[in-house]
Amino acid sequence: MAFVRHCLHQAKHPLANAITREPVDRLDTGYYLASSLAGRDLGPIVTRVDQVAPGAILFWQDTYDGWWPPQTITHVGIAIGNGRFVHRPTVSHTAQR
Repeated sequence: MAFVRHCLHQAKHPLANAITREPVDRLDTGYYLASSLAGRDLGPIVTRVDQVAPGAILFWQDTYDGWWPPQTITHVGIAIGNGRFVHRPTVSHTAQR
């Protein structure tokens, strides 16, 4: 989320400092948690890949092992078009080859 927050600040996006009051994973959230922008109170939730537009914030659930419950939002990125996205992978993902 730190990477996405940085991009939003650079673009002077209105959601740059937002935190949802209704995270879709129903867990507590905070500024740097992946779920912090995943709430219907901040915009529509799109679940079909063919509806994703460039600039959309993308969320993934259960991408890492950990203590959190199933269906926790654990990763985030930004759609850039043509089925591509940008994100900052964690060390554990870059170390796997």
